[in-house]
Amino acid sequence: MFSYFRNTDSAWIAAGLLCLMLAFAIHGLAIPGAAPQLNNPEQQIRESAQTLLTHWGASEVSPADRPKLIKQHEFTEAFIRLNGKRAMRTTEGAHQARIPFYVWQAGYDLALPASAGESAAADSSTVTVLTKWSESSELVELQMEGSRQPVLSHGMGPLGADVSDTLAVQRARSFLNESIWSRWQKTVTHVSRESAEADFFYLIRFSVDEAAVPSELTVELSSSGALLRISHSPTAGGPEVSVAETIVSVLISGLIPAFILILLIGQFFKRQYNRMMDLRIARSDSLLIGLIGGAFIAVTVFVMNETPEQQLYLRLLLSGGLFLITSLLFSALALVLFSTADSLVQEAWPEKKHAITYIRHGFLLNTQVGKALARGLGGGAAMSLLYTLTLIAADFSAPSVSPEQDSILSAFGNISLLYVPGESLLTAVLLCTFFLLIPGSWLKLRGLSTAAAAGLLILGLSSVSLAPDHPVYWFELLHKMMLACIPVLLFLRYDNLSAITAIFVFVLVNHSIYSYFAPHLPDVLPLVMNLGLIGGLGLLAIAGLRSKTELTELPDVEPEYLKRLAREKRIEKEFELAREVHDSFLTSVKPDIPGFDIAASCNTAYEVGGDYFDFISLDEHRTLVVIADVSGKGVKAAFFMTLLKGYLQAVADQHRDVAEIIKIVNRLFHANSPRGTFITALAGVLDARSGEFTFVRAGHDPLLLLNAQTGTAEVHQPNGFALGMARPAAFDVFLETRRFTLQNGEAIVLFTDGYAESFNPAREQLGEKKLAEVAGSLYRSNPLGSARLLEAVHAEVLRFSAGAHQHDDMTMIVLQKR
Repeated sequence: MFSYFRNTDSAWIAAGLLCLMLAFAIHGLAIPGAAPQLNNPEQQIRESAQTLLTHWGASEVSPADRPKLIKQHEFTEAFIRLNGKRAMRTTEGAHQARIPFYVWQAGYDLALPASAGESAAADSSTVTVLTKWSESSELVELQMEGSRQPVLSHGMGPLGADVSDTLAVQRARSFLNESIWSRWQKTVTHVSRESAEADFFYLIRFSVDEAAVPSELTVELSSSGALLRISHSPTAGGPEVSVAETIVSVLISGLIPAFILILLIGQFFKRQYNRMMDLRIARSDSLLIGLIGGAFIAVTVFVMNETPEQQLYLRLLLSGGLFLITSLLFSALALVLFSTADSLVQEAWPEKKHAITYIRHGFLLNTQVGKALARGLGGGAAMSLLYTLTLIAADFSAPSVSPEQDSILSAFGNISLLYVPGESLLTAVLLCTFFLLIPGSWLKLRGLSTAAAAGLLILGLSSVSLAPDHPVYWFELLHKMMLACIPVLLFLRYDNLSAITAIFVFVLVNHSIYSYFAPHLPDVLPLVMNLGLIGGLGLLAIAGLRSKTELTELPDVEPEYLKRLAREKRIEKEFELAREVHDSFLTSVKPDIPGFDIAASCNTAYEVGGDYFDFISLDEHRTLVVIADVSGKGVKAAFFMTLLKGYLQAVADQHRDVAEIIKIVNRLFHANSPRGTFITALAGVLDARSGEFTFVRAGHDPLLLLNAQTGTAEVHQPNGFALGMARPAAFDVFLETRRFTLQNGEAIVLFTDGYAESFNPAREQLGEKKLAEVAGSLYRSNPLGSARLLEAVHAEVLRFSAGAHQHDDMTMIVLQKR
């Protein structure tokens, strides 16, 4: 058995077990146990309540719940700030000054006699009071529930609105003198009459400086002089806070969480916009978190808002409504949190979430999950040991479970044992996601070093109260940072599940320790429950380590959005290759024709287009110039453009007449292309010796003949069907051949409809006529070269478009006679 734990991963479990044993042992030896209890607390306190409350005016006293010994944390902390932890241990060990550290809390239903103004049928009314008693069954505190009506009259007459403050103070002292507070000297610090609906009540405050902790007593009396409330609170404060402590506290506890929250919101919208997020991944997690959070809120409201039995349905209705609302709210917030964190960590370091992903998909028994659970168990136990050792060495008393949680745990019996594990799991998941995953992944993407990232993450996690408050702020901060080091280092060195498990185990162990040693829980069931959960995690870790199932053997759990992005990248790559092929089909080297200056360009609207231009040498002096536009756009148009280029190259090898070339190409294209697909083209043969240009137009945009001297643009638009639009016989008959001889200073402009059909934001079209005017005007003012003319025309068209989206390819050829 011991040889099994020699393995590094298994050693985490053994180390965690040792740390747990040490933490329990040290706590049991160093921290005092429960305060001494009465022999029969229920009976003794009930007798005292019966005597005292009846004396104050109740006709019948019946218990509303069982007495429960609780620790009043505000007084414990105040005493420690004044005297230190060792003094607290000495005081508790000697059973001295139990008040106000431990009190018995109990509720009672009081039957009160009807007032003189009520009918005979209504001979009594019932109210509920919450009381606190000393270990010697003396009243410490009383607070009635409900309206401010006279309940405990003390058998004295009403005070009235015009009585002196002295009489109100005497009445308050008379009530206090029958309580535990009679043994101390009390000094009046405040007397006032406060408004309450249509009536008023007296508020009297006393200071008690001789008690174990200097305290303030508050007594409220109704206008009739009846007792409404006795309460007490400590007045001792901690050491004065320096400016440096305030600045650091605001920075760590305020600015860092605020920055992470802003980062979360910004990354969520950014990644949602860029489609780098899959909300379905976190759907089930968010729903579970929402249900747990809603259940906590509903249970808390149900327990803390007690009403008479006949109004139980109102509590159920209120709690049920809050459960639905808060569950939806928490689920939505968790969806934003988890989906953003998943997207960030997937981009920065996807290995951090592998173990969590396998658990999410139900794959529990594998080495990845086993290793993470083993590390988390060891880390969480080490945190608990460090927590206990630091408290012992720091002259500070360990805290216990809050009274509010005590009320929830005691109200639902053994079912409430699920409360603490659920709260611990919720705490661990949210802390690791918000303070580790999101900022850690963001820092990783920014290229920050591991050491710097560790320091920042430790500061961020220190903003959470993993350690109790301490009168010396710097020690408290150091304690929090020491505890935060363990989950942060587990996260950076290993993965997110290790850090979550560590915090989960830490919270469970601490609750187990204080539920066993503190006086507020009646048995060891929470200890058994929590340690059973920790043991179950250990067994699951061992089973995963022994399964030998490696990462490569598990099913594919890659997020859908990554698969979609991979498909999009693959398609984008294919389009890039298609564009390279498309560009290679367009003539990249201008032909060197003596006496002519030639420029050409093609600007596609999409990755690939259907526009085409080419210069094909027919012989030593003649060159075939072609510009064409395939119907449609994108890949389909590019395919037919490639087909056209092949036809032209093949036919031009056999024929020299431009009309014959186009007729043969039409015959081939009509026979081999689907109906509805056509190509507009303008082809001409340029004779370099004579300057003659013979051309045909197959349904294409007109040819522009520019004159630099006049600035005019002659529009030549001979007849002709588009390629593939008509049968060969009709096409051949309708095709018209036209020719002219270029003179020095003249230029030919060939273009596709992307130029003439350009729109501006007002949806106005440029048109062929306007394009001809622009080209003629620019050529007259700038007849220095075909390339400069092409650039000027293109710039003018873009200026007209004013940023409007280009919906068609734009291709142009300029031939200038020099």
